[in-house]
Amino acid sequence: MKEFGQSTLQKKYKNCKTMQDYFNLINSSKIDYHSFFTAISKNKKTDCFRKITTLKNLQISARNKVADANTTNKILSTESNRLKKHNFNYGYDAYDINGDLGKVFGQLKIYNCDAEINAQHPGQIKALHYDSCAGWIKEYCDEWRVTDLDHKLKQPKGMPKLHRFLVALQDWKPGWMVQFGTEQWSNWKKGDVITFDWRNVPHSTGNASYDTRYLLKITGMSLKNTKYDLY
Repeated sequence: MKEFGQSTLQKKYKNCKTMQDYFNLINSSKIDYHSFFTAISKNKKTDCFRKITTLKNLQISARNKVADANTTNKILSTESNRLKKHNFNYGYDAYDINGDLGKVFGQLKIYNCDAEINAQHPGQIKALHYDSCAGWIKEYCDEWRVTDLDHKLKQPKGMPKLHRFLVALQDWKPGWMVQFGTEQWSNWKKGDVITFDWRNVPHSTGNASYDTRYLLKITGMSLKNTKYDLY
C-alpha cells in the first residue's frame, strides 16, 4: 500500500462523484483508512457526543452472532494493514437483535436504519478510528449507489442527515471505556441514548472489566420534525 499525503487524500475524496465511488475508495487496499479519514475530517476534540434521551422499559437483547472480532469481513481493506501492524482486531463481536426496534426508531424519529448489538468482551479494544457508516452504505447502496456524494456530510446528496446512536443495554460498570475526542462517556444507565459527530470525531472503546459490555448501535436518517439536537 502506497502512503499518500493529506492533500492527495483530500483530492481523492473530492474526485469521488457518487456514493459508489466513495464506497469503492474506502473499501480498496490502495489507501490507509485512518490517514484518509484524518485528512477529510475536522478531528474534533470537544462537543463530540450528546445524551439525547433515555428509553424506558427497553426490552432489547443480543440474539445471533453476525460478526466475530477475529474474523469479521466488517474490517475494510483500507483498515486491515494498520490493525494487523498494531495488533488490533475488529474490537468487539456483533449480534443481531432480539426485540422490537420499531418503537426505538419511532422515538428517535429516524428511518432507513441499520442496527446491531456490539458485545465487547473483557480485554477487547476497538482501536482509535473514524466512522464511515460502511455497514449502512452496504445495506442501502443498491438504492443510492449512483446518487451524488455529499462531501460535507459523507452521505447521499439531498437526503436527510444520517446520524449514529449508541443505546446502553446495561448500567455502566468500571472498566467500560468509551472515548470521543478528549471526552469520555461513562456512568450511563440502561436505556440512555447518545448521538455523536461520527463525521468528525475520532473515537475508541475498551473493556478492562470482567464483564461483557453490550451497546445497541443504530445508524439512520432523521425525520425533519425530530426534537433532538443532533449533529
